[in-house]
Order: sequence, then C-alpha cells, then structure tokens
Amino acid sequence: NYKLPDTIENIEQKHEEYLQVCRSVVTASGHKIHSLVEQMLHTLEISEVSPAWQNFLFQLDQLVGDGLKNSVMTTLLAVRHVIDSKEAREANDELFVAFLVARLTLEGTEPRFDPPLLQDGYLMSIPEAINKWLESFLDRSLLVQPLSSMTDYSQTVRDDPDVHQCVDHIRLLTQETAVHCMNYCDVFEPYRFLWTQDPDEAFRTFISGSLVQRPRPISRAEALRSRASVRSAKSSQSGIRPSSSLKLAGVMGLAEKQFLCRTGTSVFSTVKDDVEDKMPSLDEFEAELTIYKQSFDDVNSQNDLIDIGWMRLDLRPMKQVLCAFTTKWMYVYSNYLKEQVTAMLNDFKSFLTVIEPQIEAMSGNESDMTAFSRYMRLFNTVKMHQVQLDAKFGAMHRTVLLLGKFGHTLPDDVNDFFVAAPRRWSSLKKKVTLAKQRIGPSVQAASASITENLKTFQEMCQQFYDEFYQCEAFLYGCSVDHAEGIVKTFDNRLKHHEHDAQDLLPVQELLEITVINFD
Repeated sequence: NYKLPDTIENIEQKHEEYLQVCRSVVTASGHKIHSLVEQMLHTLEISEVSPAWQNFLFQLDQLVGDGLKNSVMTTLLAVRHVIDSKEAREANDELFVAFLVARLTLEGTEPRFDPPLLQDGYLMSIPEAINKWLESFLDRSLLVQPLSSMTDYSQTVRDDPDVHQCVDHIRLLTQETAVHCMNYCDVFEPYRFLWTQDPDEAFRTFISGSLVQRPRPISRAEALRSRASVRSAKSSQSGIRPSSSLKLAGVMGLAEKQFLCRTGTSVFSTVKDDVEDKMPSLDEFEAELTIYKQSFDDVNSQNDLIDIGWMRLDLRPMKQVLCAFTTKWMYVYSNYLKEQVTAMLNDFKSFLTVIEPQIEAMSGNESDMTAFSRYMRLFNTVKMHQVQLDAKFGAMHRTVLLLGKFGHTLPDDVNDFFVAAPRRWSSLKKKVTLAKQRIGPSVQAASASITENLKTFQEMCQQFYDEFYQCEAFLYGCSVDHAEGIVKTFDNRLKHHEHDAQDLLPVQELLEITVINFD
C-alpha cells in the first residue's frame, strides 16, 4: 500500500511478492493461450506452415502483445501516479502521501541519505532501485512465449511510444525528487562548523584571543569595562591616579579577566599581562554560548519528518547527532567557567581557613611589638585585597548567572558555599573591625614605647646611612678585597634593618602616626 510511507527494504520485499504473483498469473495465462492454440490447430487439421494459419498466429500475437503492453502500461501509470505529486493534485487525490522513507544521517563530514539518493559506493541508490523495478515491469513481456517466430513481445512493449514516454517521465521525476532532497541538506549547512571543527581546539584558540568565532557588536557595559581595564592597567604602571568611576570599572574588568584566566593556587593569583589582555570577557563567553544554544534550538525545531514529493525524509538521526555536537560545544565553554568558579571558591575557603582563626585569636591582651606587627599584617592582607576580592565576587556572580542562563548549575556542595561566600566574606571583615577594637587599648597603652622604638630605629637607619657613605670603601686607596668585605658587612646590616622595618611598619600604621617615612 503506497499510501503509507515505508522503508526501501520493505517496499523491495513487497515488490518481489508482487512480481511472483505477476509471474504466476502471466505465465499461467501464456500457457493457456498456447494450449488453446494447439487444440485449435488439431481441431482444424490445418498445416502449421500454411499462410492462413501463420496470419492467424500473427493476429493473435498482436492481441497478446497489446494485452501485455496494456498490463505493463497499467503498472507504469500506477507508479507514475504514486510519484507524481502534480498529477495527484490535478486529480484531487487528497490521500496522496510519500511512500518511501530515507533517513538523513551524518557520515564522516558529509550528510548522507540512507538509502542513498545518488549512486555512490556499493549501496543501491533509490533511483537505481526504481529503475530496477521499471525493468522488472518491462520484463513481464518475457514471461509469454510468442506464438509466431516473427513476433517479439519484449521489443513490442519497449518500443511502444506510450510506454517509452511513461518510463522516461518516471525516471525524470525520480531524479528531480532526488535533487530536491539533496538540496534540503542546505538547511544544516550553517551548522557545519559543529561537526567539522574540534571544540577543544576551537576553545583553546578562543581563550588565546587568536580567533573570534562570530563578528558581533559589543555592549556598552562591555566596552566600558574593556576601556577601563586598559586605562587602569596603564595608570598602575605609570603611577597616574584614574577617576573613581573608571577606577572601579577598571578593577571590575581586570578582576573579571584575572578570574577567568587565573592559573595559580591562590585566590589572589594573577597572570601575565599579555595573557590577561587576550582572555575573552564574560560577554564574549556569553556570545559564544548563545551561538551554540541558538544552533541547538534551531536544529531541534526542525521537523522530524519532511515530505518532498513521494519521498519522506527522516531528519531525526541528523538532528540527534547535531544536538549532541552542540551540547558538547556548550559543555566545553560552560565547564571552563564552572571550573573557574569552583577553583575560586576552593581558594577562598582555604583563605578563610588560614585567616579567620588568627583574627578570632586576637584577645586584646597582647602588648609586645611582635604580636602587634603580626596582627597588622593580617589586617593589611584583608584590606589590600578587599577591592580586588569584591570585584572577583562580582565576576563570579555574573559567571554563575551566565551558567544558569544556559541551563548549567554548580554541584550542590559548591553551590552551597557559593551562596554562603558573600556572607562569610562580610563576616571576616566584621571580625577584622572587632579585632582592631579589641587590641586598640593595648596598642594605645604601648604607644609611648612603640613611638620610642620607632625613633630609635630611625636614628639607627640614619646612622647606618652616614656610616655607609663615610666608610673606607669610597676611598681611593682602599683595595678591592677590603671594599668587598665592607660592602658585604653593610649588606648584612641592611637586611637586618629591612627585617625590623617589616615589623615596625604595620605597628606604625596601627597607631595611625607617622614617625618614620618607610618609603
């Protein structure tokens, strides 16, 4: 039943069954004709070579030949009606549907139809199969032996203009439909990069800044962060103080780049400037993910089945492959962002594990310079990275929102800490403030002795300075060996003073006074 589309294997099986029935009927009819002729010859008792009998056989051959031609023509017209959608529309055949199913798949780097629409390789193509069926219809005339030696049923059928025209028309319709089906593959041509490019290699090229996958306009916010990042970097190198708004935007932009390309083991790790400059922004990550998500949606929105004339294209195998490719592309980009978020949170957790206990341990009963210096270094560590860490939290939050936009989530344990991280960071800053309040009275109580120590250290530094420029190493008569010994001695003393300065500087900052200009 051609009203229901089927696979070529099933149609081939039905065709063979049909041929067997035809062979049986036509062969039996041929035998019956020959039997009747034999009976007539014996009844009439006429010579087989007589002109009258030969003329009679010739007339019978014409009738049998016309019958075979009509039988073949009926079959050919039925086939033409099945594959000629125009003829079906003109006949108002509302039941006309495709009768043959071809699956569109991806083989290597090229879309392929199964069965093939064009002759390619060892598999029989659809036009070849239909041509084989046509030949089998035409060969029906070989099933009956002609009554006269002057007659060739097969040649009579094949040379008939109506038969010849119908066969040519069917072959033309077959080729036209095959071409239309092949052209339909162009629907998937915009997504060729999905299966011809390696997503891992493309991603490595992407983060190196060497490739822009798709030209696109940048948003105003992205442009601001980009310009501010460059100005902030230049200002930090030249010592120029940028405006507050550009400084904040620059910190955000730089923190975002550092967050995305950080490869160190610390939450405050940075990378080389050239790598950081080339690292794409989150907006560019979003643009890439949008391309792959849109590709997924476009492919998935294609109809599973498309009827082109008498052919029904099954696009599901192709859609499944392309959707799998788009998912892989999205995974490569989104997984990188997810790993950056996870690494950032793990480093921040380690940072809290180290800093928080030391801050909480400040009782306020300390009175020695070593404790004051150690505590102040802890305070400075938190203060020094506050703006940078706040900006990185902003970048991390934008990254998580971006992942959620494309249906990706963090693991439960990572997500729990991500939700708690801002609260933990605020709690740490409050603990620092409370710790300063606790040790404040002890610092003020020891301010006199601390000030005296600072003055003493300043006098020692001045004395060191005077002694160095008055030493024998600058005299013309000093030998090289003796000068090297003097310089080495001063170098050891300088290292000792620098070590003391590292302890005194935070204490002076804690007192909020300026006794020594450590710069």
